[in-house]
Amino acid sequence: MEMEMKKIQNYCKGFTLVELLVSVTIFSFVMIAMTTISLSVMKAQRVSFFKQNIQELGRFLLESMAREIRISVVNSVSGDGKTLNITNYRGSNIEYKFDSVNKRVLRGGQIISPNNIDLVGTFYVRTYSNPAHSVVTLVMKAAVSGGKQEEQQEIYLQSTVSARK
Repeated sequence: MEMEMKKIQNYCKGFTLVELLVSVTIFSFVMIAMTTISLSVMKAQRVSFFKQNIQELGRFLLESMAREIRISVVNSVSGDGKTLNITNYRGSNIEYKFDSVNKRVLRGGQIISPNNIDLVGTFYVRTYSNPAHSVVTLVMKAAVSGGKQEEQQEIYLQSTVSARK
């Protein structure tokens, strides 16, 4: 009889139902945690991508404006700082304007900002003893319009330019 009990015990080795339920529960918690972390990392990556994209577009626009202002003569700036009038190196009068209603940047009446980015900003001009020597500070807020929440990013950009003429 004792021999038969030992045979039965050898054949009954394995997991109990409780052990199986505990291991499945622990595995489920680990998988849920890993999935949550993975989704958070992917969302952060998308947010970072959209911020980088808006920064690149904003910096490109800001630098192209600054390049032209740098080699121009500043004629005037509007009282609200939204319009800057310059004479470029070719002798042409150019007007840069931050259109607050449509949230675009205009150069000579033409839209130069991308359609998917809302831009608002201001020009600050300091004129020194020589009227042809002015320092222009461009302050701009760029924001993505529309799209998903992680796509709706905004960034503030600023550049100070000393006119060379």
